[in-house]
Amino acid sequence: MISRPLLFLTLLLASPLFSQESPWIYNSSTKHWYKMTRSMSWLDAENSALSVQGHLLSISDFYENDWVFQTFGDYGPLWIGFNDELQEGVWDWTSGDRITYLKWSPNQPNGGALQNAAAMLPTGHAAASSWSDFRTTQKFRGVIEINFHPGFLYDNDGDGLTDGEEISLWGTDPKDQDSDDDGLSDGEEVLYPHPAWHWNESNNHWYRLSASGTWDEAEAEAVLAGGHLATIRNAAENDWLLQNLYRDSCSSNPDLNGPWIGLNDTRIEGSFEWISGELTTYRNWLPGEPNSWLGQEDHVHMSANGQWNDLGPEILCWDRLPGIIEIDFEPPLLGTDPLNPDSDGDSLQDGQELGRDQGWPGDPANGIAGTDLAWFHPDADPSTTTHPLDNDSDDDGFGDGDEDIDADGQQDSHELDASSKDTDEDGIQDGTESGLTQGTLGTNPQIFKPDNDPVTVTDPLNADSDGGGLLDGLEDRDKNGLVDLFDTDPNLPSDDQYVLEVDPLFFLSIGGLANFQVIDARPFSLCHVLYSLTGSGPTTLLNGLQLDLTPPATPFAALFVSGLGHGSRTVQVPLTAPMGAQVWFQAIEFDSGSPTRMSNNLLRLLY
Repeated sequence: MISRPLLFLTLLLASPLFSQESPWIYNSSTKHWYKMTRSMSWLDAENSALSVQGHLLSISDFYENDWVFQTFGDYGPLWIGFNDELQEGVWDWTSGDRITYLKWSPNQPNGGALQNAAAMLPTGHAAASSWSDFRTTQKFRGVIEINFHPGFLYDNDGDGLTDGEEISLWGTDPKDQDSDDDGLSDGEEVLYPHPAWHWNESNNHWYRLSASGTWDEAEAEAVLAGGHLATIRNAAENDWLLQNLYRDSCSSNPDLNGPWIGLNDTRIEGSFEWISGELTTYRNWLPGEPNSWLGQEDHVHMSANGQWNDLGPEILCWDRLPGIIEIDFEPPLLGTDPLNPDSDGDSLQDGQELGRDQGWPGDPANGIAGTDLAWFHPDADPSTTTHPLDNDSDDDGFGDGDEDIDADGQQDSHELDASSKDTDEDGIQDGTESGLTQGTLGTNPQIFKPDNDPVTVTDPLNADSDGGGLLDGLEDRDKNGLVDLFDTDPNLPSDDQYVLEVDPLFFLSIGGLANFQVIDARPFSLCHVLYSLTGSGPTTLLNGLQLDLTPPATPFAALFVSGLGHGSRTVQVPLTAPMGAQVWFQAIEFDSGSPTRMSNNLLRLLY
């Protein structure tokens, strides 16, 4: 009487499917799994075994040899892993196992240099179940051996994890693509890098954007990631980065606010070099660049068309640009919990933080579940993302869920932006404006700037809290929340402008003298008086200052300010000035080389 398991195996091996290859069959003695291939060369059979993380079988004793023969012997000869391919006459197992058992048939091996692989002889042969050597190009079936459950080779739900890995390693459901219904497949959570990383197959390097910050802050983040800000070696790399990494970074200039790259001239003024130390000479400057405006533009970033611009401190977006990080190795895995939809506990789902606005579809017809839409929270703004393992992704002192109050992934009008430490783009962090003296769980203390005066706060959703015309960050120059010496008060509109006076009061004589005075300017600053013959603006400068002159605005005079905030200079009205024209004047206050405040504007008539 045949036992039920043996009867099942006999019927299985006799099935039409087995005319090509067998299913995996378990040997309880060796605790290994075996599979018979279709007919192929010995090398193809070994490569087929390697493709499933195994080898052609190695036979350790009589019992294993007999089990293989009893299971597959009717379909032989059967390639096994024994061979002398590397050195004639020196036989080894492809698995590297020690030789503990041999069963050559009589006078075998006998093929010399032409017959370098062994096969088990089939049922009906005079030496059935023993081995003989053959040419490796002959086509026999082979027997593959693996030492793990074959479930580890199959991914029935298509989520990136094999069934065996889901059951044995992660505890996830092998018939559910998204076990925790957070919009990420189980495999995405444990097998792949953070989706912010992009792989350039042309140079085998990986890239992502840093948090917004100064060039030095972006480079520090790049070093922490194991690389540097990007080195661009040729036009193809530049185009690839433009297509895959470019992102507008603030609203002040949509054409000129792209990310930092590794080019700089901090070591030798005017001699630009890559921070990585590479000596590539490729350059892609905007016309007229680099121009080292004010002598302080030491770092390079990419513009919207892919060309480069040198940039100095607080000229554009408060230096709050992201940087392109480059590494030459595969980045670490994302590492979120496939059984927890909110791995960092910030009240935002993992997929939502990564910009997922739809879940995995599943395959209901075949019993495969996808993302349960009753649990999943789609991202209402996939263009902005936060980190699913960082409670405070932008390090402004607020947790991501505290900023995105309704947990929809979108910054609504009453909410702070969880993906930006400076929601209103005034140069001061959200937490600093709100009076926070310490961050929350996950806040990086090296990035967060505590409020030095938590009693007074400004509005993190209003770039000009007092409505006086000057951004909060221009008034609080060191961005620490305290009105320090020489700061103006971001809650006091009356000090947002200083006073410009011109004598005579109404008419300026061509060729005559005019006396310009500034009052209540920052002590020891430099004020540049500009004029326009075309109107009173407004014209917004790169750092957010609003000039009340219509271009072209032409420099006219420079005034040095005393420690009391007063400056004066008498100049001659040029003889070439147009008779009868109206002329508008305004002064820009510079401190440490950066424009900080505007004066009022004045209208005079030339005669």
